Amino acid sequence: MNYYNTHIWADASPHAIYWSYFHHRFSVNLWVGLLGNKLIGLFKFPRHLAGNADYNFLKHDLPGLTKEIYDVIPLDVRVNLWFFHDGAPPHFHVRVRRFLDNTFPGRWIRRSGPVVWPVQSPGLNSLDFYFWSHLKTLVYDVEITSERHLYQRIFREAQSIREDPIVLEGNANWLRRAQICVWVSSGHFEHLL
Repeated sequence: MNYYNTHIWADASPHAIYWSYFHHRFSVNLWVGLLGNKLIGLFKFPRHLAGNADYNFLKHDLPGLTKEIYDVIPLDVRVNLWFFHDGAPPHFHVRVRRFLDNTFPGRWIRRSGPVVWPVQSPGLNSLDFYFWSHLKTLVYDVEITSERHLYQRIFREAQSIREDPIVLEGNANWLRRAQICVWVSSGHFEHLL
């Protein structure tokens, strides 16, 4: 048992105890997209994500996930869409980069892409600064007992976010973040929000 990793701030009992068990560790690899205020996916990747799995996702799975939203977007918007990939190593695979070069010529952002995104700089990525943190809060509201339970919670809570347009208004904060980022000459700005 681990008694130290959790601090409890309680008004009722200064001696509150939180039991936490760390017998099993599990993690998951998921993809979700955001187009305007519409969530795209959740897509479950293999436990050990590699470049070929990411390439296959982009080529074969992503079109199915985006079809419903993509079909209602005006053509002039569609041809100008940008694709953002974070700095995960599988996204750097040569097949992934080639695919993005062909599909989004000059319009994709990531490490070594046509528009470089600094590693470990999620400050302007709506999924990082809003969606994933909000989802994590909802998912871990209860004790997670297994990998299967974790997936169930993630998919259920992502659906609740998808169905609540007010929740996705957190994405509107993006423009303010971008303006402050420019104001501080691309330096640290989270403390100014």
